[in-house]
Parts: sequence; structure tokens; C-alpha cells
Amino acid sequence: DQARRQEREWLSYVRDAYRILPGYLQTRRSASAIVVASRDTLQQMPRSFRGKCVYLPENAIDPARFSARRTRQATPPIRAVFLGRLVPYKGCDMLLEASIDLIRAGKLTIEIIGDGPGRPKLDRIVEAHKLQPGVTFAGWVKHTEVQHHLADADVFAFPSIREFGGGVAVEAMAVGLPPMVVAYGGLAELVTDRTGWLIPMGSRASIVEALRSNLTRLCDNPDEIDRKSPAALRRAHEQFTWDAKARMTLEIYRWVVGERPGKPDFGLPFPDPL
Repeated sequence: DQARRQEREWLSYVRDAYRILPGYLQTRRSASAIVVASRDTLQQMPRSFRGKCVYLPENAIDPARFSARRTRQATPPIRAVFLGRLVPYKGCDMLLEASIDLIRAGKLTIEIIGDGPGRPKLDRIVEAHKLQPGVTFAGWVKHTEVQHHLADADVFAFPSIREFGGGVAVEAMAVGLPPMVVAYGGLAELVTDRTGWLIPMGSRASIVEALRSNLTRLCDNPDEIDRKSPAALRRAHEQFTWDAKARMTLEIYRWVVGERPGKPDFGLPFPDPL
């Protein structure tokens, strides 16, 4: 409860208030095209407006800021990295719980990048289960240095259960680091089976068990990581750069002004490059 207050979780109760604002419906009626950034946003759109909706995720990366590359070969202990604010919905505690036996056995290490009100709980888990030195806390890291931490890992483990955008998964893929994420929200639209691992959404216990099962398999079969790494890199740099997004936006404008015969459909989610 204290963590929720610190993160202003009470705002979730008023987030739908925009629907009663003047012009909510008229803006949509008058629009020639509506860009939606997620499957959930599209589903919330009244059916009468969906014909002019085009899916285009909000996330993109600047390739110049993600020039590092994962070049290591995955070998035990597998290196997992978590990057994000340490708050309940990001799920870092679930990652630690799922990894206890693997860390103790020397098969897995976890680097946790970020800070927040959830840090004391994570410290207690590490201490109670004697997970040092298999778990390291890097704290806040400059954004210019993040890519090097990601490139030096094997798996981006990020079991967040509420991410609209989830751009951090694209940043991981941009250096060739395959993400392991919960198949819900924006993350489910960014990561594919070819580029990472999608954990089914469910109860806390089921997510922890799925994380444990997937991480155990990777520790026993690390070559699976290296097979997904090139596909993750290619997906990020071909489909999620600002230049790629600009080209797609241009196609939407061309459709609006009648320069192309039909509404652009980039796929939802984007299909992997051929």
C-alpha cells in the first residue's frame, strides 16, 4: 500500500475521465485518420471509428544511441538483467522468486538496474534466500551506459504486468538481447516468439512458475538464447527506429490525402522481418 501511494496509483481511478471531456467524440468524428498505439486502445475505440484507425506503436529507438552489440555466447551461469523502476507491477520480486534455485545452483545471475520503493522488499528476498552474490543491484544507470549493461547479458527478464508501451524491450532487442516478458499490454506487441519469450498472463503463482520453467530451460539449453539474439536485433533496427516510424507515418498521410489506394496496415503486432 505504501509503494502504491508513492507511485500515485490512485491516478488509475481517474484515468478514464477524459471520456467526458468536451470534444471527445467530435474529435474522433472529424478525424480523417486515428493512430492507435496498442491493441487495447483499438478495442476501446467505438466500432464506428475503427475503419479509420491505423496501428502504430509509440516506441522507437535511435540506432546511434544503441550501437553496442551482444557478442557473447550464452553459457552457464546465464546472465539475466532487469531494467526498470522497482515498483510492484514491474514484477522484479516475481523474477527473484522464480530464480531462487537457479541462482543457488550457480546456473543463473541477475543484475537489477533501477531503483524505487520496492527495493527494500527485494533486499529482503535476497537476504532471506542467501542469493548473494548471484544478484547485484546496479541502481540508477545513465541512459548512455544502459546499452552496455544490456549487451553484456543473455536475457532481458522483465515480467511487468502493466506496460502500455514497454519501450525498454525494444532497447534490449536493439543490442541483440532477447526479452522474456509477460504477454500483456504493449510488451506482447513488441516481442515475438522468434525474438524472445512470452510468459502467459495469469495469477502471480502462474507467472512465477512460467518464469522458473523458461529460465530453467535456458540454463539447460543456452543455445536457444543465441538463436533468438540476431532476430531480436533485426526486429528492433528494421521496424522500431524513428526513421521506420516516420516512413509509416508518411504512408498514413498519403492515405489521408488520397495518394495511396487503401489504408496502410502494418500488422498488429508487426510481423517479424522476412
